[in-house]
Amino acid sequence: MSKLGVVPITIAQSIVEFIRYVIHVIHVKKNMITVRDVDEEVLRKFKTMITSDKMKMGQALTHAMKDWMKQKERSGKMDSTSFLKAKPFDWGKGTEKTSEEIDDILYLKK
Repeated sequence: MSKLGVVPITIAQSIVEFIRYVIHVIHVKKNMITVRDVDEEVLRKFKTMITSDKMKMGQALTHAMKDWMKQKERSGKMDSTSFLKAKPFDWGKGTEKTSEEIDDILYLKK
């Protein structure tokens, strides 16, 4: 002990403490993000909704990001030629002029 009653810290102890601190900071920083240009009203409503569902912000954002990615993947997989592959089918008796009737409604004929 020194004259002041403080236990001297060795260089090795200081290095160990510093490494622990750095590891802690890296771990925390890995899970922290900053997001710019978020609409304040949307964020306020989002927070209200996740609070009522008893969710954490990270859980809710992860869920929202996964949903958004699924939606983008689905819209990207849409085959533009699939409409051209559609085959006609019979809608039954009395529907022979349905297409013409729809055209009349759509194009304001008659």
